[in-house]
This record gives sequence, C-alpha cells and structure tokens, in this order.
Amino acid sequence: ITSIADTGTGQVTVTIATNFSSANWAPQVSIGSSGGAFRTCSYDSVAAGTIILDAFDSADPVLGDPVSYGFSGLGDHA
Repeated sequence: ITSIADTGTGQVTVTIATNFSSANWAPQVSIGSSGGAFRTCSYDSVAAGTIILDAFDSADPVLGDPVSYGFSGLGDHA
C-alpha cells in the first residue's frame, strides 16, 4: 500500500504499491466497529492499482465512518 486517502464520510481510497495485472482481481473487505450501529462494508471503483472501500450503517443505509477498514486482494500482479 502506498497511500490511504479519506475520500469522504464512509469511504477511503487505497492505492496499491504493486498493481494487479488488470481490474479483474478479488478484493475481500472488512470494517471494525465498537458499540453503536453495526456497519456493513463493500467496495467500488476497483482498478489495477486502486480500490475504494465503503462502510454503511445497517439501520440507516448511508455511508458512515467505521473504527477501521481492512482488505486483502487476490489476483495476478503486473
């Protein structure tokens, strides 16, 4: 990982140090929360070298900031 940018409420953009060979790689995402609303996670805008991670409140399906984000990626590197 070369950088993590706070893209907005409930979103971060992760830039990957060694790009995948294409946007066809398999991301696995997770988020951490402590107390409060349970959050669900997803991703969008997957590219060879970046991914945007999203976190949603389950009770109110809008983006919300979790305690932490986590992800791994499986696929061929360039």
